[in-house]
Amino acid sequence: MADNTTLNPGTGGDVISTDDLGAVKVQRVKVQVGIDGAAADVNVGNAMPIRTVASSSSVNAVSTSGTSATLASASAGRLRIIVVNDSSATLYVKYGTTASSSDWTVKLAPDSTLDEDAYTGRIDAVLSTGTGTARVTELSA
Repeated sequence: MADNTTLNPGTGGDVISTDDLGAVKVQRVKVQVGIDGAAADVNVGNAMPIRTVASSSSVNAVSTSGTSATLASASAGRLRIIVVNDSSATLYVKYGTTASSSDWTVKLAPDSTLDEDAYTGRIDAVLSTGTGTARVTELSA
């Protein structure tokens, strides 16, 4: 038999793409990706999103205080970072350089966790008061 199938044969129906496997035909479909209500064909310029699995990690205890400290340097290979505020004060975390209580991205209460899998740039942090520790785990491929 031939590939492709005419829907409603004899009435001029649409032709759909199929692959003849002998005893059965299998419909061929294009893969599309997009948010709800939208779709775009997967192609060289619009690749299928994939998630890389981490194969290594680094765990560090970073001392924090009222002075901005770097929790993580920029790393294109970072897949995920987990920051735990292991102190009794609020930890102001900034995606970028020089965190402060008035310039921050995420505000972590004591014993709170930040789990980020989309940002690979530098991350700084500062405590609202006193000294403490941020537990930082970076996962990479």
